[in-house]
Amino acid sequence: MKRFIAPLVLLSSALALPAQAVEWTQITENSVGDKFFIDTSSIRAKGDQVSFWHYRQFIEPNNALLDEQVAPPVHGTVIRLSANCKTKTARIYRLNAYDKARKLIQRFDYGATGQPMAIKSGSSAFTVLDYACSYKPDKATEPKTAEEGDGAEGKPTAPKR
Repeated sequence: MKRFIAPLVLLSSALALPAQAVEWTQITENSVGDKFFIDTSSIRAKGDQVSFWHYRQFIEPNNALLDEQVAPPVHGTVIRLSANCKTKTARIYRLNAYDKARKLIQRFDYGATGQPMAIKSGSSAFTVLDYACSYKPDKATEPKTAEEGDGAEGKPTAPKR
């Protein structure tokens, strides 16, 4: 699997924070060439719950995850997701939409109001969730919680090309 390092930046504020490494790991690529990544440093698990940041890079414009139309077309999303590994259901807490040049188009913050969704077996999203649910960090320290706010202080940017 390919690993990408990108700076961690706080997108919701003009205040600068020290840059931190984000470790993007490519998890899968679907039949049309869309790529799916997880920031492995963001995975937090507790019981059946897991939360993490993931990035979807679309070959063709794809606004399917958005509640509203945006311009220019979306070619990537960075998503903060919380999921139940047992029931394979997930909730999007935050979503950042990017254009083809990987410039931020718009941020969506759903908080706890995001609707739960079932993750379809065999889909790329299922593969991503399965990876996050079975992920074991290399370090001896275990994440403390899978709560939405834990580890979500900054928002990772899309991986560099």
